[in-house]
Amino acid sequence: MVLIAGGLMPIEIAFAPDLLPRFAKHRPVIAIEPQGHGHTADRPAAPSMEQMAEDVRAVLDHLKVGKAHLLGHSLGGMILTGLAIRHPDRVASLVPVSAPYTFEGMQAELVVLQRDPTHVPSPQLIPLLPTEADFASWKAVYERVNPDPKSFDRVVEKLNVMLGNWPGWRPEEVKTIKAPTLVALGDNDFMRVDFAAQMARLIPHAQLAVLPDTTHMDICLKRGAWLEPMVEANIARAT
Repeated sequence: MVLIAGGLMPIEIAFAPDLLPRFAKHRPVIAIEPQGHGHTADRPAAPSMEQMAEDVRAVLDHLKVGKAHLLGHSLGGMILTGLAIRHPDRVASLVPVSAPYTFEGMQAELVVLQRDPTHVPSPQLIPLLPTEADFASWKAVYERVNPDPKSFDRVVEKLNVMLGNWPGWRPEEVKTIKAPTLVALGDNDFMRVDFAAQMARLIPHAQLAVLPDTTHMDICLKRGAWLEPMVEANIARAT
C-alpha cells in the first residue's frame, strides 16, 4: 500500500499516529514524502503534479512493486489520481481523500485564496484552514529531517504557485481510471461535496464516502477508525 499525505505534511504527523499502523497490520506500507516534503529534498525545477506522479512510479520501480493500493490525502490524492491515469497497470485500488481532480473542485473561497494571497479569509473559512501551530509543527519536522532544512518557506511558495496554476487532470482522463476507487471527504472539507459526487460518477464503478462532522484537517488525523473499514472494503473489490 502507498500513502501520501497532504501538502507540506510529513508522514510522521499525517499518517504515523493512526492510519499507517492500521494499514500496516494487513500489508506492507510505503509512505512517500513528495518533492520538498519531510525527508525528501526539493529540486531546482518547479514542482509539477505530473512529475510527482512519475516520482511515485519510480519508487515502485525501485522497490520492485508491480501494483499497489493507493491512498492519498489532499495533494497526495491528486498525485495518486495522476498515477492511476498515467500508469493504470501499477494501481490495484485508489482512495483519493479530500482530493479533487482539479482545484476548481475546492470551495470557491479557497480557490480565490490560493490564487490571491492578499485575500482575507472569511470567518466561515478560517476554522477549516491549517493553524499557525499546524504550520509550525510541519516546519519543525522539515527543519529536523530535510536535507535542506532552510528551504521550507521556499517550498511553500513553489507549491502555492503550482496549485494556483494547475489545470487539473482532465475529465476524459479521470474517466479512464479502472481501479476500484473510493472518493472520500469530510462534510465540511476543502473539497465540495457536490464535486466529489461528480468525480465519483465520472470514475467507472467508483464509490463516494462523505464523513459527517469532519473537516479537511480532521479526516486523516481523527477519522482513521471510520476510514479503515471503508478503505479495506475498497481493497477487497480489487481481489
